[in-house]
Amino acid sequence: MPVLHQSSGVATRVAYSPAEFADALGVSRQHVHNMIARGELHSMKLGKARRIPATEIERLLRDATAIARVASTDEFGGVA
Repeated sequence: MPVLHQSSGVATRVAYSPAEFADALGVSRQHVHNMIARGELHSMKLGKARRIPATEIERLLRDATAIARVASTDEFGGVA
């Protein structure tokens, strides 16, 4: 069951299960579990269920964009 926060009458997703997170990013559940084990993805246990904050999707995409930007430029700011 999704973890939701209701504000202004609109329910907002605040956490995902590993399977839901994997589906949202288009990767395997195993990949998500490996990222958690390596400490690359923050998660928490709620009872027996593991949940990943929705902010982790934003952080991963932001970090991936920054890495891609750095990788595509040379040391003088030009395109590599």
